[in-house]
Amino acid sequence: MSLIDIETEELIINPYIGIQSLDKKGVRIGEVSINVSSFGILCQRELIPLLDMDSFQHRELTYQNQRVYRVWSVTGEYNFPNKHTVSMTLPERGRIRLGFLEEEIIRLNLPKTYEYFKSR
Repeated sequence: MSLIDIETEELIINPYIGIQSLDKKGVRIGEVSINVSSFGILCQRELIPLLDMDSFQHRELTYQNQRVYRVWSVTGEYNFPNKHTVSMTLPERGRIRLGFLEEEIIRLNLPKTYEYFKSR
């Protein structure tokens, strides 16, 4: 089985973006996967840099009174025989913290991602 981009409903290809939401206790309540092309330059320009690795791991944060979401660059295990898509049943190869995105940026640029998190 292959991972699907929540925004475009296309197959995920490596590397891809993972966006996570945390509850007020710092527990992960959901994650979506999107292709780098779905994330796009509009979201990339709005990334809030990592200032504190502990905050990234353990707490829900706000930035300028707005909820933020954790953003990762992810490389998944390839889904053979199609060597470009990512398997959803195999473990990831690696994950790098990119920073945070404000909720408003997700709402404007990634509407299906925003709806997914609002439904949680």
